[in-house]
Amino acid sequence: MKPVLVETIKLSKSFTIDCERNDVIDELDLKINSNEFLCILGYTGCGKSTLLRILAGFESPDEGDVLIAGTSHHSPTRDVIMIFQDYNQLFPWKTALGNVVYAIRTVHRDKSKREANETAMSLLSEVGLEDFCNYYATASRCRTGNRSRAKDIVDG
Repeated sequence: MKPVLVETIKLSKSFTIDCERNDVIDELDLKINSNEFLCILGYTGCGKSTLLRILAGFESPDEGDVLIAGTSHHSPTRDVIMIFQDYNQLFPWKTALGNVVYAIRTVHRDKSKREANETAMSLLSEVGLEDFCNYYATASRCRTGNRSRAKDIVDG
């Protein structure tokens, strides 16, 4: 039997979004043995990135524990690394809409602010982010997948 390399015990994490509790990880028990490969799949906002940040020690769970090679793990170490899926290419002081408008007006200097706003909202709607247009790129309610989709619009 292969030794357990990563283990979560009743791991839970939730966020409050617009005064509503969102449980993204609920009492997760997981064992990953040495030399195993694991793929985490799910819809936007289901907790994939949150789980990875908790496993890497960048975020704390609300409840439960993470064990790495049998030892409790709560903060980043040299033994556990995480390769981030973004390069922080969005301006954190701008909303999702503001970031897209900025990109549009940088490339199309002849567009008015109104035209750029209309185009940006259309693009955000195309990728399902119209409800997040006024969220700031670094806000916890602007999930990593949503930031990635907004960045993809900005990158063109």
